[in-house]
Amino acid sequence: NKSEYPYLAVSLMNLIPSCGLCNQSKQDKDTEVLYPYADEMGLDAVFCTKPETGLHYLTGNRNAIEEFSVALDIVNGNLSQKLEQKILHSDDVFNLTELYNKHKEYILYLFWKNYIFTDEYLQELCREFSDAFQSLEDAKSMMYLMDIAHEHWGKRSLGKLTHDIDMEINGA
Repeated sequence: NKSEYPYLAVSLMNLIPSCGLCNQSKQDKDTEVLYPYADEMGLDAVFCTKPETGLHYLTGNRNAIEEFSVALDIVNGNLSQKLEQKILHSDDVFNLTELYNKHKEYILYLFWKNYIFTDEYLQELCREFSDAFQSLEDAKSMMYLMDIAHEHWGKRSLGKLTHDIDMEINGA
């Protein structure tokens, strides 16, 4: 934190681009969080939906926004305790789960897209338009209007959330 280590406030290795909300959330808390140049949640921790009052949200029904919540699940049981704590602290300090729960309309949109554009339909697009779509992932990128591959998560807002919900929808 800046009050305890003021000389690190200008160190290039300590400067991490972040939105104002995340930067303010960290403030002077001396909690060890994920360092984006060395750590990541990857597939060890995923954001997923948890049914609360119904399951209509699974079809993307816009009236079902209160039927679910977003939660963070640690899915790798072999994760080191230190990394797991960093993930949980990052979620707590930056209010990630709380923020993602404010994007439930977007999540409903992802469920709706998958309900309408099934894998069979996307595979047909790949066959019919092989010049445009080299793979099912290309077709999904078009459907979501973003590349959800791991190496592209940081290039689009909600990239990891979109990837995680897609994994949930498709049972991966």
